[in-house]
Amino acid sequence: MLPAETGTCQEKESPARPGEVVTDSTQRPGFPVVGVGASAGGLDAFTRLLKNLPPKPGMAILFIQHLDPKHESILPELLAASSPMPVHHAQQGMHLEPNQVYVSPPNAIVTVTDGHLQVSPRPEIPRLFMPVDFMLRSLASTMGRRAIGVVLSGGGTDGALGMQAIKEVGGITFAQDEKSAAQDSMPRSAILTGCVDYVLDPAGIAHELLQVGSHPYLATPAEPATTELITDGEEAELQKIFALMRRYSGVDFTRYKRSSNSRPSECDSSWFAHFDSDKMIRHHRDVEKDLRYGLLEPEPTRFRRSSACFGS
Repeated sequence: MLPAETGTCQEKESPARPGEVVTDSTQRPGFPVVGVGASAGGLDAFTRLLKNLPPKPGMAILFIQHLDPKHESILPELLAASSPMPVHHAQQGMHLEPNQVYVSPPNAIVTVTDGHLQVSPRPEIPRLFMPVDFMLRSLASTMGRRAIGVVLSGGGTDGALGMQAIKEVGGITFAQDEKSAAQDSMPRSAILTGCVDYVLDPAGIAHELLQVGSHPYLATPAEPATTELITDGEEAELQKIFALMRRYSGVDFTRYKRSSNSRPSECDSSWFAHFDSDKMIRHHRDVEKDLRYGLLEPEPTRFRRSSACFGS
């Protein structure tokens, strides 16, 4: 899947309220920050994710787990036993460092502002408490395209809005797959937004985090979106894709205005470089043949997530 077009972050002049941040782009960390949200079954999933990361992945990880507000959390101690990286209780004003894991305390909102953690008491208002959304939206505002969102096992919809916010600024998003999740409501809600780039098990998420984290796209701060036109070679590739899409959907995308086909950001071009349209067309012809002879059951999301269309 191609990441969404890079959006813009509006800086706020008033003091930060719960879930709202005041950002200074000059103070943003020069490394990716991964926000991980989970609820029921999330501890096991996050433990498996951590076990598949090296001691120095080059990113900071902030873990938000739905917890009983009346009990003290021992999550950092539990995670430290299996994590290759140091694990910390998230505290007010703590400076984010790469190769560290930060864990939210219970009954609190944890956000990121200018590379520092902001820990606020849970607001005393009668509405659903969405700590994962608060955290992911703050990452989007502070980190821009260096924000990475991950939603693991859990019930409910917390995290879905946060994933949308990250995609709006060109960040990258992951959700745990249904097969490996003890509770799939949270990751499924995120997937249904259409803003999830990768749907994988925890070990697969760890592997892709390392690939994404080392990509040049995250090595430099985000620049304003450009309107650089696509090259002749990319135009030829797009025409092949449009023909396939017209065949399957009946929609002729060649009639869209040309500005819709310009390259909006380096994010898109970095993914485009790994894309092989000929391989995609051959793959979907094989799938169509198998469907015709009853060898496969239809799978609506196969087109969007098929790894056969992209280089390793």
